[in-house]
Amino acid sequence: MKENEINDWLEVASHDIDTARLLLREKGHADIIVYHLHQAVEKLLKAVLTGCELSFEKIHRLDKLLNIAIT
Repeated sequence: MKENEINDWLEVASHDIDTARLLLREKGHADIIVYHLHQAVEKLLKAVLTGCELSFEKIHRLDKLLNIAIT
């Protein structure tokens, strides 16, 4: 079960990275590119936390997620 959840996080992070790459190639708006990169990092952190069996809230704050990961 945990492995499936980790893979789900990684898959959607990959989608955000793919979208950011596409927008970069098409000279998309920087704020939207950064948004997708933020989303990807968030989902990667959540995959790590899930793999370490650390609980986290439904938040989008990278600083809080990172703090959970390193403490």
